[in-house]
Amino acid sequence: MYGSASSLIPYLSAAKELKNQPTQHSVRMLSQEGVHPDVIVCRTEQPLSNEIKKKVALFCNVKPDAVIEAMDASSIYEVPLMMLQEGLDTIVLKKLQINGYAAPELTKWKGF
Repeated sequence: MYGSASSLIPYLSAAKELKNQPTQHSVRMLSQEGVHPDVIVCRTEQPLSNEIKKKVALFCNVKPDAVIEAMDASSIYEVPLMMLQEGLDTIVLKKLQINGYAAPELTKWKGF
């Protein structure tokens, strides 16, 4: 079974670092149950560095571009824009083998 996983990457303010091991453990547990994510959406308070994205990808057996940063948003309306910026739409379309779609028109959405 394939799909996506969402996981929190906690920020430890005392150590001033993000911890990706809980995500790796969660994905490992899912894999043991037969669920192998194609995309991992990482909730976080702080931006994810490319190094952290590469580590998550390596240890969770996904492509580095399939590790999506989902920063905390001040409004629910910001979330689709952030997912678009991370390229989640393109990843999903490729995985589903859907071709010929233009970039979404979100001008009105950005007005919220």
